[in-house]
This record gives sequence, C-alpha cells and structure tokens, in this order.
Amino acid sequence: MSESIFYYVEFEAFVDVGHRLNTANQYAATLRNQASFDHYCVIAPPSRLDMNRLREALCSYDSVDLSLEEMITPASNRTNIDMVGNRLVHALKRHTNSPENTCVIYAHMPSPFALFALYIGVRIFADQTGAELQVLVRLCMIDEELAWYQLRLSRLISTIHSDPIVGSLFNFTTESQRLFNYYRQHCGFDMPLQFNPVSENMLRLTENKHAYHRALYGCHVRFVYLGEAREEKGFQYLPHLVDALRESRIEFSFLVHAFSSPVNDTRIIHAAREALINKAAEGNDLRLVQFPVPDSIYAAHEYRADVIVMPYLHKAYQIRGSGIAFEAICSNAFILAGEDLDFAVTFINSGRIVEYQPDRINPSKIHEVVTKVLAARSDRSDLPHPAEIYRECFFEKVLDTLPKRKQSDLHANRTDRFLEIFTLVKHQSPIAVLAQKLSEAGFAIT
Repeated sequence: MSESIFYYVEFEAFVDVGHRLNTANQYAATLRNQASFDHYCVIAPPSRLDMNRLREALCSYDSVDLSLEEMITPASNRTNIDMVGNRLVHALKRHTNSPENTCVIYAHMPSPFALFALYIGVRIFADQTGAELQVLVRLCMIDEELAWYQLRLSRLISTIHSDPIVGSLFNFTTESQRLFNYYRQHCGFDMPLQFNPVSENMLRLTENKHAYHRALYGCHVRFVYLGEAREEKGFQYLPHLVDALRESRIEFSFLVHAFSSPVNDTRIIHAAREALINKAAEGNDLRLVQFPVPDSIYAAHEYRADVIVMPYLHKAYQIRGSGIAFEAICSNAFILAGEDLDFAVTFINSGRIVEYQPDRINPSKIHEVVTKVLAARSDRSDLPHPAEIYRECFFEKVLDTLPKRKQSDLHANRTDRFLEIFTLVKHQSPIAVLAQKLSEAGFAIT
C-alpha cells in the first residue's frame, strides 16, 4: 500500500528553540491539520540541542533524522556537497520503504551550497529508486545578496531546471514581488509567491482586532518593533521615531524588542539601545524587551499591535521579502515601513502599508498611520481580513498545485550530464576551481 511522506530538509543545524524550529514545526502542523500526508520527517545536521528538547520543539513530526553532515562554509575554500548529497539519499531511503510511496521534499531558503547538495541527493535518489517525489524550494534573496558564496543561485537553478531526469520535479517559489520578477528575468520561468502557513485560529483571533481595540483602548494606538535589533532593520532610527511620536501629541505606547545576537550587536545598535533606555526612563509610553521571548509571548506582542514598525534599510530589503511583514498582515496590523521596500510592494494591496523615511521623519506619516488605525476601529462593517487576498500564496496552497509525475517518467531521456557534475563535486575541489570546471563542462553557475 502506497503512503505519502513530507520531508522538511534543513541544511543548518538547529541551535536553539527559535525561529527555524518554530517555522519547521509550523509547516508540519498546518499540513497535519489538512491531513495532507501519512508521515512527516525532519532531515537535518546534528544539533547541539538535547534530543528530547528537539523532539518536543518538532512535535508535529513523526521522526527526526539528524544524519546530514553540516555544510562547510566557503571560508574554508572547500565544500562537502558530495557528502551531504549522499547522506540525504541514505536518510530518504531509511524512511521511504516502498517505490510506490509519494514523497515531497521541502527546503526552506537554502544557501547555494545547500541547494547544490539537495540537487545531488535528489538526482541520486531518482536514479536508484522508483519512488515518486516532488521538491519544493523557497528562495529568499537574490544572487548579489549571496555573492560571497561564489555560487550564483540563478544559474544553478537554471541548471537544475534543465536536467532531463529531475528538472521537472523541482519547484521553486519566492516570497516577494520583486524577488519573483528577478528570478523570472534571470531564470526564464515563474516562481510563484509563497508565504509561511497561516493558522486559521490566527485569522479568526485577529479578524475583529480593531473593533476590540476600540472598546479596550479608545484612541490609544499601540506601536511595536518585532524581532532582533539589527542595523539592516533600522533599529538605530527608533530613537528618532520615539521623539516624533511624543511630539505628535497622540496617545500611544511603543513596545520595542531590543535584543541582538553578538554578531549584530554593533556599536551603532548599542548606542541606539542606550538612547532608548534613557527615553524609556522619561515616561511610561516606551517599553523595551531586552531578551528573546518565547514564541507565545512573541505572538501576543504581534496580536496586540496596531502598528508594526519596520524602518528597514532600502538596500538590504529592496529585493527581499520579510516574514515579519507577512505576520503583520496576518495579525491585521498596519505597517509603518521604510520607503521603497520589496515587502511593501508585495503587500500594497492589503491597504495596511504606510511608508516613511526613518532617518528624517515627516510627522504627517505618523498622523497618516494613526488615522488609518482609528478609521479601522470606527468601521463597523464586516471587512475581510487583509490576509485573505494572499490565501493562494499560503504554503499549503502552493503544495496543492505541485505537478505530479508518473514513475515511468523519472528515467526518461537519460544523459551523462549528471555524471559530469557529480564527478566534479566528488573531487572536493576548491570553490574557484570547481566553478571553472563546471563552466568548462557546460554548467555556467558563476
């Protein structure tokens, strides 16, 4: 009897119970609610987390396989793509016991090396087994953002797409409009928009948020900055926003997540945090959260927000999506965003975006977003949830549209091209040499 299996393949080791683990669990939990698959499995590198803690975090999965080799970074000038690809094949074989099984492999925002290893593994698996499989890969950045890898995603994707054996099994998605346009231009085919799964409970809880806040807060507007304090996310501009909010004479409160990882806790961020601490001591309208919070607390901050502040830098997010922006739309909040950002273009039809200049704030922008919030509170009509217009981009909808292939098609039109690329990778060449050899062999990926 055939069975269906969902594999969530993660090429980075889970290091804490945070965003990556929550995202992985969210995917399986959503698919389970829809009875989409018979079995669910995580395949990932070994984790520093205790196995019991990891299984608890990944409670929606039947099995957690930590047999992948952790990817070696480009700084070492070598890559273990071959080893990772082969270990992926072994893991898939352990959990796929019948050639009649249907498998979906999902990779969430892989690096170029990880995508390369995934391609190697899927190609070997397709050659050695008769199991049907589909591969769904979500992209989050353009080639230039990942230039330090010395491996261009767009040409690697084009190479995979042209493979006669597994090319049609790979399905690529993007998370923002400009990212979609970029890869369509550079790869020659469409990669539909895909957002994280959305809980129906979230939509129901936030559908009447503004009516509830009207009764609870009156004209008081709640601003929130979510996530890590980073320069590319414009944390350094928040002291200016606090001053502008106070000068606007509106009733407000501002909750700011002010924690950073050691890598992102730069002198600029440290100075901005100190300025916010001093401003928080001046009144009760500003509250700082200086340590990472559990997922349930994070969700509460999100649900209660009227306006989610996203003063992101133009360069970093000009062609790049944002999970927080989508979460803001799903929580029925308004977004005060930096100008000309990709997620603002993506969600402009929601009616929830107000753009401003974080480094020189125009007071009219504050009044604009406050006016929108108060108008939503006073509107007693049954307006649809703003996330509804993006429902076809939810992960489960994208998964439903994956094309199905017959087993007999997997072995059609065999060529020797894969043997060439596999041999080059297997030699563990330095990246520059590997790129040159691939180019000579007809795989122009640099």
